[in-house]
Amino acid sequence: MEISSMNQHDVFIDFSAKDTRYSFVSHLSAAFRRRNILTLLGEDFSQAATQQAIEGAKVFVVIFSENYAFSPMSLEMLTKFLDLQRRENGPVVIPVFYGDVAPSVVEQQLERFGVAFQSTEACSPKTTEWKDGERSD
Repeated sequence: MEISSMNQHDVFIDFSAKDTRYSFVSHLSAAFRRRNILTLLGEDFSQAATQQAIEGAKVFVVIFSENYAFSPMSLEMLTKFLDLQRRENGPVVIPVFYGDVAPSVVEQQLERFGVAFQSTEACSPKTTEWKDGERSD
């Protein structure tokens, strides 16, 4: 997809390719397409192109799966989504908890999410800020 057309979509789906690319995400994006909802998948672009793509999204769907938090880029994207959401008329962020991942596991950084946050904190100051609940407006 051309970068110029990235601002013309409705939904941006961020996910762990290892867990959900050829299962849940492919079905979800197909369902959106059947409803004529334009979607972009987070893993399909370079980091610079992804930044441009998220600026144009109306809705962010974040698929929290077992390996999601092990990707520093995914965690960085999550902080960007949450920052954008706080703006006036900002996009909607919809969390989807896939597999054995429960909301409390993500919120409290338990189990594999806890391990993932510990291993990626050094990579991203924004991730540490989000983890600690110290988001600035």
